[in-house]
Amino acid sequence: MGQPDAIPNRQGFDQFFGYLNQRKAHSYFPPFLWDNAARHNYPAHAGHEHHPQSSYDADGFVIPYGVTDPKKAKFSFNEIHSRSLDFIREHQEEPFFLYLAHTLPHGPAIAPNLGPYRDKPWAIGHKEWAAMVTRLDQGVGDVLALLEQLDLDDNTLVLFASDNGHSTHGYDRDKSVTPIGQHFNSFGPTRGRKGDTYDGAFRVPAVARWPGRIKPGTVSDHAWAFWDFLPTAAELVGLPASSVPNVDGVSFAPTLRGKSKSQRKHDYLYWEYNQNQAVRTGGWFAHRKNGGSVELYDLTTDPQQKDDLADRQPMLIRQIGLWMDESHTPSDVWPSPGESSQEFKVRLQRAGVSPRVVNIDG
Repeated sequence: MGQPDAIPNRQGFDQFFGYLNQRKAHSYFPPFLWDNAARHNYPAHAGHEHHPQSSYDADGFVIPYGVTDPKKAKFSFNEIHSRSLDFIREHQEEPFFLYLAHTLPHGPAIAPNLGPYRDKPWAIGHKEWAAMVTRLDQGVGDVLALLEQLDLDDNTLVLFASDNGHSTHGYDRDKSVTPIGQHFNSFGPTRGRKGDTYDGAFRVPAVARWPGRIKPGTVSDHAWAFWDFLPTAAELVGLPASSVPNVDGVSFAPTLRGKSKSQRKHDYLYWEYNQNQAVRTGGWFAHRKNGGSVELYDLTTDPQQKDDLADRQPMLIRQIGLWMDESHTPSDVWPSPGESSQEFKVRLQRAGVSPRVVNIDG
């Protein structure tokens, strides 16, 4: 992110407003955001960049450190959210696709106001986290209300999901109190969280809302991943499968339409992170750490992935090993599973790959 080709306008989007750099997105009062390919500056935030935390006034409203006049501070969520509502209004007379990737809740924990949690007998970090979740919830409500107001409700599919498993283990400013995740009991049912490669790192709920098409309260156990979205969107708008060639995705449109019996399922889903590999196939979850042996767990009976059954399933382990090998593509950014840092450097040198330019996002 942050390199010239990463600008969404060069990747098929007509309009864009937000961050281009993951590091910058750790600040809710950034010095600038990107409006398409131009910087939208916030001069009042100039002194906040090196002060990730903030305080709150007697009414619970944020006082961002480093911002001389808090009244001029603009919470990035509010800025991006406002633009998203404007986008819906501007395109209400035509088909549109809105990818609204909010950063709440995320560390550092800062909320525009503590709201109903201001007087709770909680640590400040717990109040902030709850307020961030509530602000996101209000934002989702704003979108749904606007769709209904514009009479777009019945003709609009809304998908809501997270990008990874729980990550509330490192955002507490006061390390002496109960961690945020434990305070709210927000951990998922399986082993794994953001930053590792067990099932809980990837398993997140997804909510689909499509009045008149999806019956309220419907529950599905169909496992899908983000690379399934493109073929799903193509099918829903009537495009042939050939319109999205060379993708690993499987359309989950049948599930959305209530036709689960005709829903095609993945043979397997594959993830790779930090030189570790993971495969989900049916109720099985396999994990291989940095080129080592493949571990195998039955998620149905062992969601915490404690009992490695690899020795009891040799044929399945052999197949999963093949899937892991065929799914991996060597990168010129990260070392491959089982590859040492020296071997990685040698491989890049032999391939003539130059050192990467540091990304400073303007």
